[in-house]
Parts: sequence; C-alpha cells; structure tokens
Amino acid sequence: MNINTKLRYALRALIYLFEKEDKMATISEISKNEKLSARYLENIFYKLSKEGIIKSKKGKKGGFFLAKDPKDINIYDLYVILAENKSIVDCILDRKKCEKVNFCKARKLWIALDKHINEFLKNMTFDDLIKNKI
Repeated sequence: MNINTKLRYALRALIYLFEKEDKMATISEISKNEKLSARYLENIFYKLSKEGIIKSKKGKKGGFFLAKDPKDINIYDLYVILAENKSIVDCILDRKKCEKVNFCKARKLWIALDKHINEFLKNMTFDDLIKNKI
C-alpha cells in the first residue's frame, strides 16, 4: 500500500469541501486555500466525480460538493480509486517483481502488514476522519 499524493490531496480537498459553510467550492479556491496544484486536483476530481464521490454544479455560483454522506464515503474506496500501487511492496501482487520472492523471509511480514492496513482503511469512513474517530 503506497499512500500516494493523490489520496492525500483528495482527503485535504474533501475535508475543505465538508468544512465550507455552503459545502461547495471550485478547484481554484481549494487549490489556493490548501496550496495544492489546481491541475493535479482536476485529475483527482475527475476520478472522484466519475465514481460518484463528488458532483459539480455549473454556473456563477457553481463548484464541487460531496455527492454522498460522509458516513457513506469509505477511505479504502478512495484509496482504490486513486492509488497507483495497490500494495506496500510490488511482490505482493506480482511475484515476478522480485527475484527473491520464493525464499524471502520478509514477504509474509509485508503481506500481513498490507492486509492490516487495508482492513483499517475498509473500516474507516470519511465521517470517522472528520470527527477524529481514529
């Protein structure tokens, strides 16, 4: 499991949307206030929109907003939508990635750790995150 920049930026942007009084913001507003690349956020928001996590409203008072209740946004789902690597080390998903995979004593550790991290994220919602229920 590699927690990439996309997931970190997505969480910051979603928290920003949630904390806004009107619950809506443009990419440029989020970018400016969170000091995130607008171009990078566009890519992230495209993926989140496609998966129904956020929606957009067009027009002068438009912007992006959460499409789901925070209790219905699972952190693991965000990870799956945005992650480029789906495991902490490459050999977990693709044994061909490491020449030592058949005799590596540490591989079981990585598999167990990856499983625990995934389970932790599967049991964590966006609501848990914003309410500090970690």
